Amino acid sequence: MAIEIVTGDPVRRIVQLVKLTDAQPEDGETFVINGAATVTAAIVGPDRETKLSGDSDQTSGETGADWSTSKVALVIPETETADITAVGEAYIELQVDDSYKQTWFIPAVIIKGNIT
Repeated sequence: MAIEIVTGDPVRRIVQLVKLTDAQPEDGETFVINGAATVTAAIVGPDRETKLSGDSDQTSGETGADWSTSKVALVIPETETADITAVGEAYIELQVDDSYKQTWFIPAVIIKGNIT
């Protein structure tokens, strides 16, 4: 299910990251994100290359996060969604740099916010 991004609103979702394994490629496994890791998110276009927002650093102390089981409390502030003019399909690019970099692309849909 795609995460809805309403322009001008913050994005707040719990995201469970998994690493795919050869033994269970359809399920994946949770893993430990080191507390010193750099976890960053940005909104990108459907081509997964066009950046639609700036980077947002994620923290292990955010409510709902459990980095010991690779659960990230995704937070992208409204300052990063306010200037997005694209609507429709997009992705949230979530990157974990924990001794080596891994990147996930989470399906999203951008909806124009109308209330100011």
